[in-house]
Amino acid sequence: MTTDPVRSEADDAGLTALFAAARAAEPPVPDALMRRVLADAAAHRPAMPPRAVAPAPQRRGWVVALLEMLGGRGAVAGLAAAGLAGIWIGFVQPVDLGVALSLSSAEAVELYPADIEQWADLVAPETVPEG
Repeated sequence: MTTDPVRSEADDAGLTALFAAARAAEPPVPDALMRRVLADAAAHRPAMPPRAVAPAPQRRGWVVALLEMLGGRGAVAGLAAAGLAGIWIGFVQPVDLGVALSLSSAEAVELYPADIEQWADLVAPETVPEG
């Protein structure tokens, strides 16, 4: 171990105590400087976005719940169109489906002769029976 002729151990103990005291004490900051620093920090801080307020729950009717259960407005419109098309096709049957019952015999059996006479203007003339 070598000793430094300029510095002694007593000086080291005094410096250690002095540094410990300096670390423990807060540096004095003037109030005006602290206000300016805090004002500058507040000016550079980003603005807080407004809080999102949850909307009040809306009461929905049973019709809206039924529409959503079936798939929405588009799905219900498709169901309605398909239902109306089925009713129309069932009501206005082509005459060829109702005229001939037996495919094996050469003689056709007329099922609805009154309907054929009633709707004769909508049916092609060759399918309307004579008489």
